[in-house]
Amino acid sequence: MKKQISVLLFFLLSIQFGFTSCTKKTAESNPNFSLTEFLIAAPWKVSYFKNGPNEITTEFENYTITFLSNGKIYAANSVETITGSWTNENSATQLNLLVNGNNPLPYLSKNWMVTSTENSTLILQENNSGFINELRLVRK
Repeated sequence: MKKQISVLLFFLLSIQFGFTSCTKKTAESNPNFSLTEFLIAAPWKVSYFKNGPNEITTEFENYTITFLSNGKIYAANSVETITGSWTNENSATQLNLLVNGNNPLPYLSKNWMVTSTENSTLILQENNSGFINELRLVRK
């Protein structure tokens, strides 16, 4: 009976280890990670945007988003360049965006939680009134 319990425990621990070793990389898993350096390294494109129940990615398809180290953000398309600001309050898990201008740019203005910084992708989420807003940016 003890041998069966030991085998079962070993099996369960093996499964648990398998799941934890496959998790996505986030800023929390690397103490040397700098969200600022990650953001300013290159311009970004919106690859997915869900605001409340609505997926509105196509409204951002012509915009390039650039983060500067001084806390400024630029969202530009072929017609206009809109400025805004960003802060992360020395945190690799939070990103606060404030972007003015015409729709759809103000939808980016939220206090986002950084959920993934894997490869050249930044995934942000915000919970608002029961809806999960999600913004995915990819390096251009």
